[in-house]
Amino acid sequence: MPLLEKDYNPGMKQGLRRLSRIISEEDLFMETLARKAFDQCAEQKKTTAVTLFLPKLATCHPALLSRLIRHAINHVKTNLRGITHDHIADIRHLAVQAPPGKHLDLPDRIRVYKPGTGSAFKKKLCPCGSWDGCRNTPKTAIQACNKRKTRKFFLYIRKLCLYILKFWCIVYKMLKERVNFESIL
Repeated sequence: MPLLEKDYNPGMKQGLRRLSRIISEEDLFMETLARKAFDQCAEQKKTTAVTLFLPKLATCHPALLSRLIRHAINHVKTNLRGITHDHIADIRHLAVQAPPGKHLDLPDRIRVYKPGTGSAFKKKLCPCGSWDGCRNTPKTAIQACNKRKTRKFFLYIRKLCLYILKFWCIVYKMLKERVNFESIL
C-alpha cells in the first residue's frame, strides 16, 4: 500500500475510505429495499417454509432478486452458512427460466422448488429423508428416525456377525482337516 501511495496515488487511503463508506450506505439501502420486496413477494411465511410470488420475482432487478433469495433462505434456514453465489444463481435461474415442477436441494436439508406461480423454499423437517416429516411432532419424528437408524444398524451388525461366524467356521474346518492330514503322515 505505501508503494502504491508513493508511486500511483498519494490519496489512496482516503479514496478507499470514501469507497468503503459509499458501499456501506448502498448496501444498507439495498438491504432495506430487499426487506420491503420480500414482505411484498412472500405469499406464505412459516418457520420452515416460504413461498414467493413468481410474477413479482420476474420483474426484480437481478441484484434485488439475489437479496430476496438470500432473505428467503435465511428465513427458512436461520443462517446463510453453506450457501454460495452459485446456489443463488441456480435459484435465480429456477425462479425465472425453469419450467414448473423443478427443484434444487441446498445444504442443511433446504429444498427450493417451483410449483407453478411461485417459488417455494422449504426445510426438510425429518432427517430420515421425508420432506414432510414423519407426521408426528418434531421430537417424536426424530425419535422415530433414530429408531429406524438404530434398527438398521443392529441388522447390519447382526449380518456382519453371521459373516464373521461363517468365516471362523471355515477356518476351523480347514485347520481341523490340516491337523488330521498331518497326523496321518
